[in-house]
Amino acid sequence: MRKKSEITQEDFEGLLGWLSSDTEEAGRKYEEIRAGLINYFYYRGCPDAESLADETINRVAAKLAGTKFDENFKLASYFYSFASKIYLEDYKQRKKLVFEYEDLAVYPPSEENNPRVDCLKVCLAKRPAEERSLIIKYYGFGKSERAEERRLLAAEQKINILFLHTKISRLKKVLRECLRKCLDGKKI
Repeated sequence: MRKKSEITQEDFEGLLGWLSSDTEEAGRKYEEIRAGLINYFYYRGCPDAESLADETINRVAAKLAGTKFDENFKLASYFYSFASKIYLEDYKQRKKLVFEYEDLAVYPPSEENNPRVDCLKVCLAKRPAEERSLIIKYYGFGKSERAEERRLLAAEQKINILFLHTKISRLKKVLRECLRKCLDGKKI
């Protein structure tokens, strides 16, 4: 995602005042909104749902100072309109950061002594057999048959294809972190 928005103490106090004149009630509403936003991002497969929720709140708080609302205004709609745009920004950013070993099942024979491939093998070996098998099956198909085979894999796992993509995305995040540590020479 793009760089984080910063808000001033004045903006934050303005947000709390806007939520409720009672400080305890404002704090409770703030926590409810934040928890809802975290769920919003989490169920859309965002790996850093909490920071995206905080970014949403920061942008709303910064925007509130110059905004007037009528009596038909819906508080949740305002936050989620910002959240949807932040989700799209984050999604585009994650797409740009495509991991160079997208096809994890492919180990080029000419690169058997490649430290990246060696680390990938070590990281895969550290995962439970079910996860290892799932990710290898997911990426083990040729490009022409990928879509159909992934649908079949989702059916085999008894989950929706979108949940399969989310599961793979989260597993790739874990593998990427393991690879970074391995390649940096840190203990994994």
